Amino acid sequence: MQPTKSAPTPTRWPYYAAALAFVGVGYYVGWIGKDALVAPSFAVAFVCVALANLDRFKSFKAGGVEAVLRDAQVAVQESRDLTLTVSKMLLALVKRTGRFGAFPPAQEREFQESVERILSRVEATDAERKEAFKDWDLFTKIDFVFGILGGHTIPKFQADAEAGHREWKALRDRTGNELNPPGPDELEDFLRRYGFLDDGRRELVEDYRYFLKHGKHRRLEVWERREEWSANTLGK
Repeated sequence: MQPTKSAPTPTRWPYYAAALAFVGVGYYVGWIGKDALVAPSFAVAFVCVALANLDRFKSFKAGGVEAVLRDAQVAVQESRDLTLTVSKMLLALVKRTGRFGAFPPAQEREFQESVERILSRVEATDAERKEAFKDWDLFTKIDFVFGILGGHTIPKFQADAEAGHREWKALRDRTGNELNPPGPDELEDFLRRYGFLDDGRRELVEDYRYFLKHGKHRRLEVWERREEWSANTLGK
């Protein structure tokens, strides 16, 4: 008798998301000194991972023992990868709090790739992946807008300075409390009307447009040097 192969389970992702949350809770309560809550938090996380993989632990049928064990090993590896990634992220966040700014680009990319691998292993759908990266993508848009508009440096308008500054500020403000960053077409229109659309800025707008369409970077090496964009003042 051939081993029965487990079918993909679309409902597995919510259990992994819950496990991820409880692992985070476990580290957080330990950090604030609530040691009695650490073990229960990790226990619940383990239960969530087990529930996510119930379909893999089938009854032992003749000839199917090897398949069951193999599925169990996959489930354990997924749980291990999830825990390692979350642990690394949380430890880095706790240590950096109040000390430094954003993570270095290479470390950001490492975290992103780790999460991508986990989502692929748990067979997350496109919609679930989009939800997982919702804030990540939002702040990527904000970084694009902030850099393209020259960061904190005030533009040097050649004409209509008052109106131009008001419009520039309104665009930047949408990356703040509103969290509704303007799109590449709005930025391109603003830059063109005030004479700021040079070749370098045009390429950054195209990078932003490419990210929105494909969900990845057109020029990764330029994106990872985005801290330098703000030094290029509009109208400099």
